[in-house]
Amino acid sequence: MKIVDDQLCTVIPLYKKEYFLTTIRGVMAQTVLPGELRISDDSPGGFLINDSNLQAALKDSLPGVKLSCSTGPKIGPMRNIRQLLAFANLENKYVHILLDDDLIWPNFYQRHLAYLRESSAKCSVSLRFFIDEAGSPIGSPAVPEVIANSREKYVSLDYSLIARSAIPSLNNWMGELSNSVFDGISLLRLWNSPAEFRAHGLEDIGTFAGFSKLDEAIFICESLSCFRASSSQNTQKKESDTWKAAVLGWVPLSEMASKEGAISLTEHYACVQRVANIFDNYFKGSDPDTSRGLAQYLESGAQNSAIFDALWTSFLATSPDYFPGSK
Repeated sequence: MKIVDDQLCTVIPLYKKEYFLTTIRGVMAQTVLPGELRISDDSPGGFLINDSNLQAALKDSLPGVKLSCSTGPKIGPMRNIRQLLAFANLENKYVHILLDDDLIWPNFYQRHLAYLRESSAKCSVSLRFFIDEAGSPIGSPAVPEVIANSREKYVSLDYSLIARSAIPSLNNWMGELSNSVFDGISLLRLWNSPAEFRAHGLEDIGTFAGFSKLDEAIFICESLSCFRASSSQNTQKKESDTWKAAVLGWVPLSEMASKEGAISLTEHYACVQRVANIFDNYFKGSDPDTSRGLAQYLESGAQNSAIFDALWTSFLATSPDYFPGSK
């Protein structure tokens, strides 16, 4: 009989039918199962919500786990995640946001829960591998030496380390929400706090940075999951609003880090320059106003915050997946 931990709630914002069963098998294989599993079906046609036999099979495969399936909001991935969290009772619970195409190793929950409780952290992030669409391994991220060379089970995730190693080069070596676990109430508090969270489009690194600023994040020095690289990912749809947000979202993170002294003005400028170059490559024709705004911001030495803030506010107003708490 497997252990069921009632302090853990797993939520899956479902959209991609082709990978879902593989992802859910990763949950079934856990040495420690979540006490609650919530799935919000945002897929075209609602393949899970309209298949009572599949729901029953999932329930039978997860004895002791409280399973609930609901219809997604059909707005965007973050709205789907927000809906899942709103329906869950996260008081005194940890939450894992498992994206529907990623995989977790059988000891993922055991390790994350053990280290969160041992450290009293509110956020744990672990190493992961990259796999292709067929599930074959294709690589792993290059992480800072302090983590790569560590002999510890986990290390404190320092905000200045995140800022210096990730922001100027637009390099999110930490990963996604799928390879992290959070204290549920602390996550909601962070996401609803404009003072601590400005990361629409980059909710993963923004969340990790937010917890690290509060000295409440740890990084587990062990690969416990896989990130699937596929043509159906939002980051592969270069014309999408989601991709645009993921590009522009680096600038408010960089601006905040620069103002707080975590990176230099030169490093902040380098970040904005990279963002502007990417934006011009993909969106200059369809969004010339934002391209001009980024150019004007660079002309100010990336120091006139009012220029970018106006641009960012205008973009958020047109983004259907944006939730006001993340401004």
